[in-house]
Amino acid sequence: MKTRLIPLALACLLAAAPTTAQVNYFNYGGIAVVGSSPNASGDIVIASTFSGYPVGIILNSAFSGCTNLRSVTIPNSVTSIQSPVFSGCTSLTNLSVDAANSTFSSLDGVVFNKAQTTLIIFPPGRGNYVIPNGVTSIGGQAFYNCTRLTNVIIGNSVTNIGSGAFSACSNLTRLTIPASVINLGYAAFYGSSRLTNFTFLGNAPRRIFDMDGGFAQFASVGAGAKAYYYCGTTGWGANYGELPTVMLCPPQIAPGSAGVKPGGFGFTLTFLTNQTIVVEASTNLPNWQPIWTNSLPGASADFVDPEWLNHSNRFYRARSD
Repeated sequence: MKTRLIPLALACLLAAAPTTAQVNYFNYGGIAVVGSSPNASGDIVIASTFSGYPVGIILNSAFSGCTNLRSVTIPNSVTSIQSPVFSGCTSLTNLSVDAANSTFSSLDGVVFNKAQTTLIIFPPGRGNYVIPNGVTSIGGQAFYNCTRLTNVIIGNSVTNIGSGAFSACSNLTRLTIPASVINLGYAAFYGSSRLTNFTFLGNAPRRIFDMDGGFAQFASVGAGAKAYYYCGTTGWGANYGELPTVMLCPPQIAPGSAGVKPGGFGFTLTFLTNQTIVVEASTNLPNWQPIWTNSLPGASADFVDPEWLNHSNRFYRARSD
């Protein structure tokens, strides 16, 4: 009985373990390199050594087009990842890095530098992401060809967006650039064919050009794309790179306009050009509900709340949407 149970137990253990057989390695000057591995699928663990050499480099496009790849574990030996590595890996949702790695780290399935101040690689199989606080840089091609990415929130600590960072993100339609961003890399949004709304919250970032002197940050983005910026910020003209610009201003209540109107309490909102305005109401200040939206063209609009008498307290605020 024992001679039969032992092989069965080993077979179960081998079946449960993540596979490494689908990863191709070769020796390059005393360092093992992860090369093209087009058949990788499932959950992959990259080995830390190959033929007695440490695995130190993952080559550009090593796993490109591996549509059935779900997760990848990167060992502590890897010191160089040549992006883009996972282009077209539409099922890849998780990347993890050995905690002993001195160059890279991972958080919530995303690869960062060790200090987690630069986002290196985002798994292309995921659709939404909030960049953590403390990240100051989005690396070159970090979100390259993330075709399932539909929404990303860039934190207020980000100062640099690298070359090609959001290129070929074909389902991203709008992006808000916080005021903290001061540098925008070459071809940062190249080929993101549905991206039409770029809203900048601060001054115009410095556009970084390539070695040939070109910029092309917004080449091949969505038809009719525009750069929206707020009044009071600097560095804007009629165009920002390849995009026409549109100035926005925070909505304001016209002096002396607030009071009881026919139909309820109301006021006049100004500085509405080029934007949709939402009025929210609250009875206790912590909780707010949208009660009115204005998207009609014009520089001003009259707001009236017919429900104002139904509340002992009623507070209002306006925001651009």
